[in-house]
Amino acid sequence: MRMKISALAAVAALSMTSAAHASVDISSFAQGWVNSNGDSNGASAGNNTFTGNEYGARYNSWAAFLIPTGTYSAAVLDLVSSIYANPDPGVDRIEIHDVTTAYSTFASGSAGAAAYADLMNGSLYGFANLYNTAASLALGGNAVSDINAHAGQILIIGFTNATLNLQNPNGVDSGIYTNTAAPVLRLTSGAAVPEPATWAMMIAGFGMAGVVLRRRREVAVTA
Repeated sequence: MRMKISALAAVAALSMTSAAHASVDISSFAQGWVNSNGDSNGASAGNNTFTGNEYGARYNSWAAFLIPTGTYSAAVLDLVSSIYANPDPGVDRIEIHDVTTAYSTFASGSAGAAAYADLMNGSLYGFANLYNTAASLALGGNAVSDINAHAGQILIIGFTNATLNLQNPNGVDSGIYTNTAAPVLRLTSGAAVPEPATWAMMIAGFGMAGVVLRRRREVAVTA
């Protein structure tokens, strides 16, 4: 009876043991900005990603990622930011949104006012208060859903300066660059991979269960 309980405990422990998840880091391969006048700077690696106000216009920016084929359960966005023209520290809320505008539109260099609006009006993935800082931001479930929907395709993420969007852009020349280094998406695969300790527990559990079954057969034969 004691051995039977031990075997059941092993199986129960196995079922509760956490499983490791495979992860993959994806650097943005192109970035850019679009302003409220519809002007843009095209698409290239390391491109200017200003979010803020300058010369009476507002600026939103974006980053493009090629999502590997797979299924993902979580996503974290790593950003390294820098300031432009000394905005007030700690008050620049950078919001991260989904984007429906096609990558080819940004790459053409003529994205226009509709693309500018798209960068700030889509579903909110998350936000961070940035200055001369680095941030690791866990993205929400809607972001993970969109990442899975774009597996094997290009996903574009939009950035807008929600703090400066509340101010009159005339005479307020300041903002944040969101890609001092290329933004990185850290994706966690939805497929669980057992850890070595889990394999050991599994083997021990099945072995003990086998011993219990063999002893029960022996008892039955003896009886």
